[in-house]
Amino acid sequence: EKYENSFRFQDIISEKIINGLEIQFSPDEKALASADIPSNSLAYEYYLRAVAYNTNEEGNQLAIQMLDKSLALDSSYAPAWYEKAFRTHRMVSYSLGGQQFLNKAIQYYKKALKIKPDYIRPFVSLAVLYTEIDRKEEALEISRKVLAINPNNPDVHFLLSYIYRYVGMMEEAVKEAETAFKINPDPGYRSAGHLFLYTGEYEKALPYYALDKGSPFYYLNSGYIYLRMGENAKALQFLNKVLELDPNTTNSYFAQNQEAYLEGDIDKAAKYTQMIENENLTDGEMWYGITLDYALYNKPKKAIATLRKAVELGFYNYPAMLKEKLFDPFRNNPEFQKVLAKAKEKHEAFKKKYFPEKQ
Repeated sequence: EKYENSFRFQDIISEKIINGLEIQFSPDEKALASADIPSNSLAYEYYLRAVAYNTNEEGNQLAIQMLDKSLALDSSYAPAWYEKAFRTHRMVSYSLGGQQFLNKAIQYYKKALKIKPDYIRPFVSLAVLYTEIDRKEEALEISRKVLAINPNNPDVHFLLSYIYRYVGMMEEAVKEAETAFKINPDPGYRSAGHLFLYTGEYEKALPYYALDKGSPFYYLNSGYIYLRMGENAKALQFLNKVLELDPNTTNSYFAQNQEAYLEGDIDKAAKYTQMIENENLTDGEMWYGITLDYALYNKPKKAIATLRKAVELGFYNYPAMLKEKLFDPFRNNPEFQKVLAKAKEKHEAFKKKYFPEKQ
């Protein structure tokens, strides 16, 4: 092959492997296996640069700049639209003021799917986003579409685990997360570690967070696990790394509130948590994280208020709330019981609709 046809090598390799293994694929499966590359080599170079950047705030911004250059040269390349959506989605979740990017992320995911309707990753990531903003019916509809394309895709199993985590189907969530992890331990599956935070099996959470080792997410959540395990010196090491990598984001505020707590300055810790709260985040699970912090500081009024917000936004993991020891000091509080009853109502409604055999 001539140099200018070098992208063709990917297809050649796929064909040689398929022929050598003597596996029979349908025409649709062969189409999925073929290389997906832009028509412009420079556009592809910009795309490759983009995907190499870290997922912290600076890395996301640099990636989006590269992707804009790539798409200016070839706007028909679905993976570039997906990566732009993914990076924008990350800005929504972990950067201060990120809500402005929410609709843009949805728009970019849909753009990728319009170009390539059988592209699984945008389906999964869009469903994850819908789960975070309490559009779970749509998320489950997407999961069925993805299953029809490829029932053995690990992204599908992670998606189901993600949805089930928010609604409190813990046994199913753990099973799907473990399946995804065994097939392909992808960094995108990192948040499955939260499942084991909620069950109190802290050691099991760490390998999932480590899927994205080196990222602010990894250091922040691992630090929190070590805090809950009572390994304070190790927790501080991890939390300091967050401030080094991501000094001006929601991640840094979470890290600083936990550092202040470990130093015994509860008022300072609560101040940083209030700063996160003031962002009016759209993800119910992040509000649950805020709730756990206030519960850690023994501030029941704030914990109950933020838990109510988490449930309203679609995080109603009732079994996790029952199991959480931080809630024990105010578990009998009438206002807490009201919020817990609302979470139970939503959890039971989901279970009745989608898992009637468990009633």
